[in-house]
Amino acid sequence: MKNYFKAVPKYFWILLAIIVVGIFLRTYHFRDWLQFSPDEARDATLIGAAIEGKAALPALGPQAGNTQFYLGPFYYQGEYVAALLFGNSPDKIAYFDLFFSILAIPLLFVFLRKYFSTRMALFLSALLSVSYFAIKISRFASNPNSIPFFALIFLLGLLGLLEKENNKKYFWASLVGIGMGVGIQLHALLFLIMPVVALGVCGYLIAKKNLSWKSFFLVVFFFLLANYGQLAYEFKSGGANVGQLFKGASSESNVGGSALLRNVSLVASCQAQANINIVFSPIDMEKCGAIFNVAKSFKSNKLVPAGPKVNGGLFILEMIVTLIFSFGGYALLWRYLRKEKDEQKRNFLGLFVFYSLVSWAVLLPVASQIEVRYFSILFFVPFVLLGLWLNFLFEKKKQAEKNIFLGLAIFFLVANVWMLLALARPYLEQRASDVNNSILGETQNMLAYLMANADQQKLVYIDGQTFYLKRFLKPFDYLAQQSGATMVRPGNKQPFASGTKFFFIDGSKAKPTEIGKTLNSDLVLGYQKFSNIIIYTLIKK
Repeated sequence: MKNYFKAVPKYFWILLAIIVVGIFLRTYHFRDWLQFSPDEARDATLIGAAIEGKAALPALGPQAGNTQFYLGPFYYQGEYVAALLFGNSPDKIAYFDLFFSILAIPLLFVFLRKYFSTRMALFLSALLSVSYFAIKISRFASNPNSIPFFALIFLLGLLGLLEKENNKKYFWASLVGIGMGVGIQLHALLFLIMPVVALGVCGYLIAKKNLSWKSFFLVVFFFLLANYGQLAYEFKSGGANVGQLFKGASSESNVGGSALLRNVSLVASCQAQANINIVFSPIDMEKCGAIFNVAKSFKSNKLVPAGPKVNGGLFILEMIVTLIFSFGGYALLWRYLRKEKDEQKRNFLGLFVFYSLVSWAVLLPVASQIEVRYFSILFFVPFVLLGLWLNFLFEKKKQAEKNIFLGLAIFFLVANVWMLLALARPYLEQRASDVNNSILGETQNMLAYLMANADQQKLVYIDGQTFYLKRFLKPFDYLAQQSGATMVRPGNKQPFASGTKFFFIDGSKAKPTEIGKTLNSDLVLGYQKFSNIIIYTLIKK
């Protein structure tokens, strides 16, 4: 046994510790802090119906954005397996994304070692382990949340194929096919990005006579196998579904002149924000266009940062650091690509550039719709850029490299943990639910109030301010149905008579209407505040 432990590389134990920390941060209070918004409630309803035998599992996956295109069924199939294995509840269904988010940590390490030193790859993987961006997307069920794992599978496969002296070509070809076959079912952008990148690399290798047709057909075979469900549907429907994707893409692609320049600027700035958000998690950088908001505010002599109110000077500093980190990093990328002699490292940087450029080209037509979370397709970019920055800093300080690296590593990790604690506080204090978030534990507390005051009615009426109702009605209804009740919004399809008890949901900032008085002409029987939310019990007049 002693000899066995000696044979295991030292870095393995460090990587294992990094993974353990990542697991803890992704699973702590997993059920209570689970994001459970309308989309998650919709998916949980579909999966629950399939598990209970009430309906078949959908032939396709979720609808892509505002298009009429539906993704492949892999995501729903994965959720179904998770529910089958662990139980039919929102948190158990979300184990699908949790599982792949954990596996993304060691996979990033393997990917980064293709270019960086073991020490650097461990440090950058540790940053992913404590990244708020990565932790957040691991703590709820949504089809893009497993992209990091499958994007890395895809890229590692391509890097393997690019190696000249390699006796595992068939293995790498299989990875490319699987990564692409699954990836295009997780996000519509990958439906365009991955095939272009794969064809580009395979075409290059075939031209160089460094890829056998057998390897190429293996890529195609595993792609077809992984994406069998969607391909079968497209064959039966005559390509009607995929036609909707290209129809939507063509309607968005009419950009020229100033519009094109604006879209390029927006994608570039949003990528810069995403880079900082992924590795450092500042609380005010989750919406694209923050840099442009600052520019506009200077014109009006009024600084209005995007997102939550923060110190104006600090926000400007963050913007400066954001621009230097990203655009300076891209300059370093070009520098290292030009001077790199090692073929494996050149392949790494070349593939990195090619995949990024194709992604940018696909993002341009939808630039006005993108958010920082879209950059999960490029989540590895800031880790590579940070590694290049650190390599650059150490070039002329070889003697002090170890001490400088240790100091910087401690600083980055402590800064991320500090930010994590700040961002976790609303969850600890049960005030994370608001107009933008529906957290499962808090939503269940609100539902308990509703059911306790519903007089055991099976049909429970709930109205409210539009944004709050839109956020909470579906989650309330899903949870209520577990107790045999149904939540409905009163209206033309669900009219209710005078004297009927109902509920009204709103934000809690305003002073609550007192019991016995009227709210929107209806009598207030009672109310309860849930930090950012208030729910009234009313009688319709």
